[in-house]
Amino acid sequence: MQAVIFVIDSVDKYRMYNVDKLITELLREPILEINKVPLIFLANKQDHEDALLAEDIQKVLQLDKRIRNQCNKRKWIMRPCSGQENVDEIIDAFEWINSHVTKHL
Repeated sequence: MQAVIFVIDSVDKYRMYNVDKLITELLREPILEINKVPLIFLANKQDHEDALLAEDIQKVLQLDKRIRNQCNKRKWIMRPCSGQENVDEIIDAFEWINSHVTKHL
């Protein structure tokens, strides 16, 4: 495994508890810790007017604190995106992954 892409539905506020649990499980994966693989969180559906902003999701899920505490020195980022409206955001996300996977190898 060279990177992890975690897509979050920004519109489904009721499932943030499930997302929180999944991230906890993900961060505990031994293979991720051993390899220090980069993580990218994509806050999808940003084109919907009732979507949570990527920054708000990052705060609600306490990603800064959790990743710092559980995965010190791991490269990670949260990016807003829309799978239907703005493909450039997704391309940027994959370019970020490519640059960090290359450094990681």
